[in-house]
Amino acid sequence: MPKLQPTKPAEELQGRFLKGSAFPIKSRGPITALDWDGPLLRAAQSVERGGKAEIVRFAAQRVQGSLGLGQPEPDWQASGACLAQALRGLDLKPGAVVMGIPRGLVFLRTLSLPKPGTPAELAAMVYFQISKDLPFPPEQAVIDFQSSGRLPSAAPAPPASPAPESAGEQPPAPEKVDVLVAVVKKDVVRHCQQVAEAAGFKLAALGLDSYANARGLEACEPARPPRTVALVTLRQEEVIIDVIARGSLVFSRTAPLAPGGAPEAKVEPNDTVMLETVRSLHNYEGLERHEPVEEILVAGAQGAQAAIVEALAQQCHLPCRLLDPAGALGPGHKDSEYRSGALTVLGLALSAQDSTPWPFEFLRPKRPPAPRNRLRAVLMRAAVAGAILLCVLCGLRVILIHRQVKIRDQLQAKLSQGANNRQDYREVRLRAKTLHDWVTDKREWLDHYAYLNALLPGCTEVYVTSISAGARGVLHLSIQARSGEILAQIDKRLREAGYGLKPLAVTPCSDRYGYSFQSSLELTLPSKLKVDLAALKAPERPADDGSLDAPRTRSSAPSAPAPGREASGDPQRGRNRP
Repeated sequence: MPKLQPTKPAEELQGRFLKGSAFPIKSRGPITALDWDGPLLRAAQSVERGGKAEIVRFAAQRVQGSLGLGQPEPDWQASGACLAQALRGLDLKPGAVVMGIPRGLVFLRTLSLPKPGTPAELAAMVYFQISKDLPFPPEQAVIDFQSSGRLPSAAPAPPASPAPESAGEQPPAPEKVDVLVAVVKKDVVRHCQQVAEAAGFKLAALGLDSYANARGLEACEPARPPRTVALVTLRQEEVIIDVIARGSLVFSRTAPLAPGGAPEAKVEPNDTVMLETVRSLHNYEGLERHEPVEEILVAGAQGAQAAIVEALAQQCHLPCRLLDPAGALGPGHKDSEYRSGALTVLGLALSAQDSTPWPFEFLRPKRPPAPRNRLRAVLMRAAVAGAILLCVLCGLRVILIHRQVKIRDQLQAKLSQGANNRQDYREVRLRAKTLHDWVTDKREWLDHYAYLNALLPGCTEVYVTSISAGARGVLHLSIQARSGEILAQIDKRLREAGYGLKPLAVTPCSDRYGYSFQSSLELTLPSKLKVDLAALKAPERPADDGSLDAPRTRSSAPSAPAPGREASGDPQRGRNRP
């Protein structure tokens, strides 16, 4: 039968499925371990000095109540008040507190499983297999485990294709790994937390008494080489038989005992202890892979353990001796009469200072990874992609809005500038409309202006004050003359030239230059009138005509007219020319 190769489980099962471990426990002061063994409460405080755990205080006291875990309806408030009173009696002010669950409340099973590729696969196999063997629903269970074989931290590379087997050759047996599984009800864990809360402190870790016994054995005999031993621990109300192989707990069994009335229970070498020890050894030897037990150790209450050691040695035919944890506690501690049963609290206090996590920690058990929800992953990716797209669209929107705002500001600036030049634009539009009308009517306005210049008398007799073109080929003239005969002569000439003319309305006026008659002419231009510019002869200009001279400045004084030439000195001269 192959031998078991146990290893440190805490170093083997490090994966993403492991929740945050509580070790090492961060505490400014010493860590307090409590062991409530029936009516007896033991407490030990440990510190780390020079990289090594050391017990600084041990105390024990009998209490009136109990932890109440074995009762049908435990009263956690009463248990918490009793615990707080006991701590005050021991003069303890605990900071970080660790406790252990009694072995009788833990369902312990050893599973032989195919060697997995990763720690996550091992956890999934453990949860699947142990759920079939539980005496209560898996939903009410807190499951933790330790492996006795070394596991890879990542998935191994795919093996090479095996060579073809020869005839008659058997395939190799699949490699397996032994896993020790500890299961406790959630109500038990919740009760321990409520008791600690009622006592005024928070529980930092909750382990297993059997593992604490294994750690206490290591502290009591640090110089002994690794070996496989059976540890029989006598407690107030139960006996625990643990098999420890090379420092690791590989098997554990418990049986109830009748509580004694002495300060430590006086357990006689009766049939119960003998029978349960023999049964435990036979059950251990029935495991598929195990190492033979080399020695039996007895620890616990004083008085009857010496007789138990002798009886076990005769019954089991193995070396058997008494284990006294007083040496690991050190001298000078109080309550020396209770030190023989301090193995469990000693292991709890020392293991709390270790850098490696406990193999069984029911506040933070190892769990398999949650099954991957592919739909949720797709939805999350779609949500992330949508968020990124939304951010991109928002960025583009901001950029486009900025550009449009810039264009709007430029247009507003142009509109403001255009509002200031509105009058100039209006005049330009009016001039453009006039030119457009001229072009649309297809009339030679300049020819008509030249023709009228030739038909009207000279500037010594008449001058034009205004001239404008109207709609439908109508030309409006305002003139001033020296006499009414001149105006009648103008009417005759225009009619003979072919222009349509309304009757003249002559109005006398006052003019200092002698142009005392004024009239407004409305000429209708004939559409078929042809003007021969070469045959036209304009009146001669006076010798002193200044209509083509440069305009005078306001500071220059007008020159006096020459004697006898008042008409030629008229400032309105030359206005008969359009």
